[in-house]
Amino acid sequence: MLDWRMTKLLKLLARERDLLVGGDLVAAAQLSPEKERLAEKLDFARADKGALRQLHDAAERNERLIAAARDGISAARERLRQIRQGPTVRTYSATGLKETIRPIQTSLQKRA
Repeated sequence: MLDWRMTKLLKLLARERDLLVGGDLVAAAQLSPEKERLAEKLDFARADKGALRQLHDAAERNERLIAAARDGISAARERLRQIRQGPTVRTYSATGLKETIRPIQTSLQKRA
């Protein structure tokens, strides 16, 4: 039989998974203090091996989801940077040297 703290932690990890899959990274991050509090109270030496395996698997699954979210955010930032930078054209100059032509940087001007 599972300890109530183990059960609560498993439910919290399932909630975190749902939030991560749903894209609510802020709400998922807000669960961290509660996860830490519950984990500190667990008696790992006396815990059921099957329950520990469940806990390990759930934590590992969420870790992979967090890593995927982090990688996705990094990829999106890079793509936005590329879009803002604009397309570049590689060509040759009249002297035969390679040149890169970049778009003119524009800025938004606000008027009163």
